[in-house]
Amino acid sequence: MNRSEPMELSSKPQALASNASAAAIQESRFPILIWVTLVYLATLAMQLLSADIAWLALLFFSGLTALQMSIYWQASALIVGRPWMYFAVQGLIVYGSAYLVPLGAPAVLCGLFAVLIAQAVGLWHLRWKAAVLSVGCYTLFLTGLAGTGWTSEMVILIPIFILMQVVVVSYSILYFRQVQARSRTQSFLRELEETHRKVEELTVANERQRMARDLHDTLAQDLAGLRMQLDAADAHLQAGTVERARQIIRQSMEHVKHALSEARLVIDDLRSEQVEEMGFGELVESVVGRMVAPEDTRVSLDIPSGIRLPRLMKEHGAYILGEAVSNAVKHADASRIEVIARELSGEGLQLEVTDDGKGFDPQQADRQVGHYGLVGIRERVRLLGGEMTIASNRDSGTSLIIQLPIGKGDDNGAIDTHR
Repeated sequence: MNRSEPMELSSKPQALASNASAAAIQESRFPILIWVTLVYLATLAMQLLSADIAWLALLFFSGLTALQMSIYWQASALIVGRPWMYFAVQGLIVYGSAYLVPLGAPAVLCGLFAVLIAQAVGLWHLRWKAAVLSVGCYTLFLTGLAGTGWTSEMVILIPIFILMQVVVVSYSILYFRQVQARSRTQSFLRELEETHRKVEELTVANERQRMARDLHDTLAQDLAGLRMQLDAADAHLQAGTVERARQIIRQSMEHVKHALSEARLVIDDLRSEQVEEMGFGELVESVVGRMVAPEDTRVSLDIPSGIRLPRLMKEHGAYILGEAVSNAVKHADASRIEVIARELSGEGLQLEVTDDGKGFDPQQADRQVGHYGLVGIRERVRLLGGEMTIASNRDSGTSLIIQLPIGKGDDNGAIDTHR
């Protein structure tokens, strides 16, 4: 797979150059047809000076000129497939046309061979191909002059042909470069539009993932905490401790108000302002507090009060710890959970969550449909450029260790830590 990538990259500029050349040939049809028409009219004028006009030869010459113009019109399709055949047929048409109008042969040979050479120079980026075709055109040009009786005038016609060739080739090079540049620009614009479309699709996908994380970290977790509180209230009602059940229900009502507030913040994308005002320990305590039902689980938080983190790392770190605690409460039936945050000198931040629950298989948990807690944790760790290690076995608890490097998720390029 890796070996094929350089070939694809190297073939891309060639494809662009080929498309640009085809576009240049396509757009050069009108100037070439105008030039061929002028050569045709000049040849007729020279031939009509003869006292004995061969009308049949002029008719065939006109037919060959029409055929040549039609080939020029289809040049973009013909050259791409078989360029050498295209130039050979055009050269033979020019050479044959000179013998049909011997008095106008200099105009035919000078004018039309100059166009063929200019077209080859503009088409081929490899100079040896254009040089080979130029030698062929010069050979046909000299033999054509000699065959039509212009041998003695070669001393004058050859410099004229060279001068005409220089002018036409120079114009052709400038014209082809301009058209090719425009074609490449259009191709790049199309690629840019396609890239922009893909970026928009990725942006939408990332935004959906962000909203999914936010909804999971707020509504889903709040509802899970509310469910556990209501379960506890129901258990107290069945046990006859009505006053304690009422106390839990009142706490649940406050929980619902908080959940609604969080939902509005997610919808309005204003939660970042709230996060900015809270310290890391305070934010972790707030998030974890929503995950734990009263009296069911004991959570120990060991987070230095002096930790100061960038907003993104603070937010992601807090919700990573909150989701880990939520998983331990909901799925592991843990009675004791310990949450630790440490600053690692020169390395970043380490987060650790351990519980005494029943444990699980991390690989199986990733494949369970409808359980997105561990998936969300992995995604947040990946966004921060961190590493996550899970140690868990059945009936032996779980230990989750996450290391976040310095500078990841930082708004200003570094983690600001003050004790």
